[in-house]
Amino acid sequence: MKKFNYDQNSEISIGDILTHLKMDWKFLLTTITLFLVVIFSYNALRTKTLKSKLILGKPESSKLLELKKGSLINISKERVFQDIVKSLSNHYYIFEFYNNNKELFKKYIIDDKKLANNLESITSNFKLTNNKDYDSLTVEFKYPETVDGNNLLNAYIEFTIKKIKQSYINEHTEQKKYFIDNLNNDHQLKKRMYTTTKQVNLTKLNEAIQIAKKIGLKKPFDLTNAPKADKSRTILKAEINNQIKPMYYRGYKALTAERQALINRENDDLYIADIADYKSKIAYYKKLNLTPNKISLIQWKISAYQIPTPPNKIFFYFSIILIISTIFTLLIYFIAKSFFARD
Repeated sequence: MKKFNYDQNSEISIGDILTHLKMDWKFLLTTITLFLVVIFSYNALRTKTLKSKLILGKPESSKLLELKKGSLINISKERVFQDIVKSLSNHYYIFEFYNNNKELFKKYIIDDKKLANNLESITSNFKLTNNKDYDSLTVEFKYPETVDGNNLLNAYIEFTIKKIKQSYINEHTEQKKYFIDNLNNDHQLKKRMYTTTKQVNLTKLNEAIQIAKKIGLKKPFDLTNAPKADKSRTILKAEINNQIKPMYYRGYKALTAERQALINRENDDLYIADIADYKSKIAYYKKLNLTPNKISLIQWKISAYQIPTPPNKIFFYFSIILIISTIFTLLIYFIAKSFFARD
């Protein structure tokens, strides 16, 4: 490299720097080229981030009628939409989804010991937007280009909606079981009341039969058929007729037959209060099962599709800083070279 002689008392001029730049243009070009190669190599080798979008139409009341069978639960379209938003916002089913769909996560680096943290870093890339003007919910998902993001997003949304639907069916089943249990408990209570009443009636019949036999009253006794008596007895007879007649007035023959009929009953259920209503309700609710295919929690769906992503700001800033640093370093180099060349 040529050396110029300068007056030591002279200052470094821009002309001196330009002279050295002209002399070392190959070095300058090589350095800048090297840094550009580094920048573009990094851009080519780094894993790019992609984004997918999926849109769900809010549910309609007509699609939820199946859940209202038997009027056991009240699932409104507003509740369905809120449950979908909550489930996706809080990712209630992400662990279960991961365990059932590990092949969709194979491109991620996931450590089972840090599963919660790994899945949290993935779910943080979900974004929900409530489109009130279009009655829809937009779900966006960012992911590395190595991941099948469209398939993962579609599968995750479908899995979540299916779990929510199953929770409604389970709720309906639990309410049905609760209602049937209440009917059975009420029936058992009435059955015990009937059994107690029956035992009381048998006891009364036994006592009446004993009394009737003691006074020799075999057939029913009716004061209206008794022989005519004087006026005082007629008044007494009227007073007795207006009172409740003792059971033994029916005679021990009829009372014995009634007692035997009570004892010989083979099916007491037929004599329990409201038995017909109980049996009809039990039969109805036992056959009351929901058909999942008739339940739709969303009105329509636009499956996941990839959308353009804005330039990577980190890469942009990194490139600018690298270029500025390179120019600044070269400038310092040439200033220093011009200064020391005076010696």
